[in-house]
Amino acid sequence: MAVKPRIYVAALCSLTALGSLAGCGSGGPTLSGTWTPTAYPVYPAFENRVSDDINPDASVKFTDSGTWTASDGCNDPFSGKFELASDGGFSVVNPSLAGVGCQGQIPWDLIFAYTDHVEVNGKTATLEDDHDQTLIVLTRDY
Repeated sequence: MAVKPRIYVAALCSLTALGSLAGCGSGGPTLSGTWTPTAYPVYPAFENRVSDDINPDASVKFTDSGTWTASDGCNDPFSGKFELASDGGFSVVNPSLAGVGCQGQIPWDLIFAYTDHVEVNGKTATLEDDHDQTLIVLTRDY
């Protein structure tokens, strides 16, 4: 089985204060910023909440200080903290839960619960589970 390359250093540089300690430059890709979902494959744990549409109001913002704020497309924004390990491992601390569902809703709480690692490639970020299955693909909205 081939090993899939991952771009972890860029994500580490952008998400943590460790970026300066890891020798990261400011010109590389970062996860900081606002992202919108562009691909949302059907994932077995989400099948009851998935629709074919992506709500155009759904987005997530990551900050350098380790906080995130998201809109699922139909509820008020919710937020929490995240951690990114030096190997690219991703976890969310104290997430808030989504409210009432709607067409195209993005279940950030479930996506973050299943996310094991993040891959960043320029303006694209892919959140994957521990079996490298894509949970969601995001595009940066500078």
